[in-house]
Amino acid sequence: MIERVQRGGEAWFGGTTWNGVRAMRISVVNWRTDDRDVDRAVAAVRAALD
Repeated sequence: MIERVQRGGEAWFGGTTWNGVRAMRISVVNWRTDDRDVDRAVAAVRAALD
């Protein structure tokens, strides 16, 4: 999933392990991040799921 999202260039997610389970690290906290950026990241995840 992380590779698929990153391949599109719309968002960058990192991998981690939390309580022994693999997970994606997602950060959208930035003073320049706006609603359109969040929408693009969500769309990138949806596209990767297809």
